[in-house]
Amino acid sequence: FFINEIEIPGGEFTAGAVEQDRRAEPDEESRKVEVRAFYIDRFLVTNGQYRVYLEDMKIPKSEYPDFWDDSADKENHPVVGVSQKEAQTYAQWLNTLFDIKKRLPTENEWEKAARGGMEGIYPWGDESPENNVRANYNGNNRYDGTSPVGSFENGVNAFGLFDMAGNVWQWISTPSGEESADGPAKVIVKGGSW
Repeated sequence: FFINEIEIPGGEFTAGAVEQDRRAEPDEESRKVEVRAFYIDRFLVTNGQYRVYLEDMKIPKSEYPDFWDDSADKENHPVVGVSQKEAQTYAQWLNTLFDIKKRLPTENEWEKAARGGMEGIYPWGDESPENNVRANYNGNNRYDGTSPVGSFENGVNAFGLFDMAGNVWQWISTPSGEESADGPAKVIVKGGSW
């Protein structure tokens, strides 16, 4: 229920924009980076998984994530309204519960995982998601909001990861580099939401 990880091989890869991506922003310039092998979850964290955490930790309902009331009938949908700190606390809870070492991926790790060992525009390659079979996005006419995790089998990348584009943004551990008195002024999210 909680552990469904895939090992991502270490090594060098090209991060940032790929040559064929005509919509890439200037700050997405391609660069060579190297990462060590790591594990990442195959699916997004669901409301059902997060509910177990909330109840086990006896989190008061007044501190539940934003939009939680909207997710009552969506146990298999990804949890939303969770801050980066809350996501990190959830990972720590899993570590204690299962004696494992979960954490948010770095930006480079996330991108290596999302690319699936390829240099495509999207996790599945260069084909547009506009045919409604690869990713959940606003206007795809399949869902009016998030979709159950793993709904888009044609959007699975070569590593077997689901929802690396569309559905919901995903937290990473890399700060934006901009600092305020309270820490990072901005945080980086990946993947793109519906």
